[in-house]
Amino acid sequence: MSYLFTTPKIGHALLKWAFSEAAGLFMRDNPPGQKYLARLEKSHGKGKTLSVLAPHLASAVYYIINPHQSPNGVRDGQISQRIGERSG
Repeated sequence: MSYLFTTPKIGHALLKWAFSEAAGLFMRDNPPGQKYLARLEKSHGKGKTLSVLAPHLASAVYYIINPHQSPNGVRDGQISQRIGERSG
């Protein structure tokens, strides 16, 4: 009965692999990306940096595909309302 106490897998294995590959390809001929990778290397070490970068790319792709939700959790229609609240 130990299967009752296992944690469920989070995410899809193929998507995880795809974004890991995308992280490696992202570094080719991309000086700003290489600069960001160097900054991540200082805090996470050389072997883990691409693994740290992959979820960042996945998050960016999610917000590109889902344009109605912004990264800070505010929907498009709410942005204009909040701006109006601040100015008035």
